[in-house]
Amino acid sequence: MLHLIGPQRRLVLSTVTILGCLISAAASSTADWMQIKNRSCGEDNRLCAVGSGMALIEQQQAFTKFLVVHDQNSGSNKLGVVTIDARGSLVYTPVYCEGLDGKDLEAVSAIPNHKFEFLVASSQGEFYLIKINGTKAVITTFPHPALDQPRATKQELEGLSVEAVGEGLVVAWGYRGAGATETGLFCYGTLDLANRKITPIGQRDVLVDFPEPNDNKKRHIADLRIDRSGVVWAAATYDPRNAGPFSSVVYILGVLQVSGTNVGFHLTKNPIPLWRFSRKVEAIEFVPGPNGGVAFGADDEDFGGWIYFE
Repeated sequence: MLHLIGPQRRLVLSTVTILGCLISAAASSTADWMQIKNRSCGEDNRLCAVGSGMALIEQQQAFTKFLVVHDQNSGSNKLGVVTIDARGSLVYTPVYCEGLDGKDLEAVSAIPNHKFEFLVASSQGEFYLIKINGTKAVITTFPHPALDQPRATKQELEGLSVEAVGEGLVVAWGYRGAGATETGLFCYGTLDLANRKITPIGQRDVLVDFPEPNDNKKRHIADLRIDRSGVVWAAATYDPRNAGPFSSVVYILGVLQVSGTNVGFHLTKNPIPLWRFSRKVEAIEFVPGPNGGVAFGADDEDFGGWIYFE
């Protein structure tokens, strides 16, 4: 279905591509989702919603830890750590951070080969480097990339991913769009972490027919994730109101083609949904290793935050 150009490595979840229809049917249930609950959320379930992405912190035999980002405009409740143990129990721990008050965080990605370091973006396209130290976060402002995309300023950034593909780090970020009237926008480039620099290379319009073809409450890009082969996975959501009903799909957006320092992108034509959910999925994360798999995070607004890990 996909033609990879350049270095070809095994996909993190290659069997998903082959058996997508079977998996999507099985994963549509909400039975295996775990709700994020903590007294720091108070009575407002939305304070712990995974409305802005999720990134792997570490994985051990006994547990898997994720950094989750909350899209709250005020206060210090922007970040949290979700720990899932081998029995499937979930524990949420808030992470204290300063310097982000008033920022609507919308996306996060781990930085390969830099343990406990993450790139985070706001809905307006502001980037931050975050280093997690226990229950505290050290925030460094990351220079805004010089983008030639005036219409993106009218949209909200929803997805972000960094991956080591080829000889360096590639970075992708996406603006959500709205139904049939406004396409999403996928942007990609390279990340120079030492010099705190993102170099944009290209961008592509994104228009998918699912979950709802024409409704303006449909978002073409709700999150992005690049796997180690350069395949770009994306979530699309339908969000009619704070009480739902919600629906989401996860699909293959395309392939980043890397040769040396050159990066191109092949957009998938007529993508097929690989997962379908009756939740508002705004986070995708891959977990490598024998105990790994794929994790999804959802922001079900009035019904709070949820994680599904298979």
